[in-house]
Amino acid sequence: MAMNPGLYTGIISRHFEAYHVKCLRAILGVRWWHKVTHSDLRRRAKVHSMECMVMQRQLRWVGHMIRMSPNRLPRRLLYSELHEGRRSRGGQMKRFSDNVKLLLKKCQIPPGQLEALASDRLVWRDVCKDGLATFSINYDQDAEARRLRRHTISRRQPAHAATFVTESVPQISDCAVIYASSIVHPQLASTASSSTSTDSYKQASKQATVMN
Repeated sequence: MAMNPGLYTGIISRHFEAYHVKCLRAILGVRWWHKVTHSDLRRRAKVHSMECMVMQRQLRWVGHMIRMSPNRLPRRLLYSELHEGRRSRGGQMKRFSDNVKLLLKKCQIPPGQLEALASDRLVWRDVCKDGLATFSINYDQDAEARRLRRHTISRRQPAHAATFVTESVPQISDCAVIYASSIVHPQLASTASSSTSTDSYKQASKQATVMN
């Protein structure tokens, strides 16, 4: 399926990455109970993240546009601006030039040197390779930090949790036990009720003897 590189947003990136990881798990035979992180999964398969692969295509296309002749339509659209009209109020849709600036920032490529670097194909290839390697390292480190933060929050338990659980447990009386057992087994219920009445009679007899 063909996709405009400028339309690759964060939501599409997460969906693509989820499908990418799902395919890698199926290929490597890794299941969820194996407790393998996405970074280890990509390291085993010797592949990069889906976002990194899409960024590689975007950088390649940007370099190709800059090396085009000035009369070519893609290059003219990259540097052109509207002379009439105005932008509407509120948040605006990102343009391809905005995505290019964000892409260069992620790969730590200075935007002011974009034309000088992209004019030479071999130099631009090396710059993109180094920038994508840096992005992959930062991507895995951020993912590991989020995972550790998520596990730390889940393992953290408040001090009053045990007291709250102890106080919130309802006390079951003998009547409730007899009533519940009568629903399950009437014979056991009659035995339990007779034993309870016998115990009550014995306690009352003891109290009468003490009073006399």
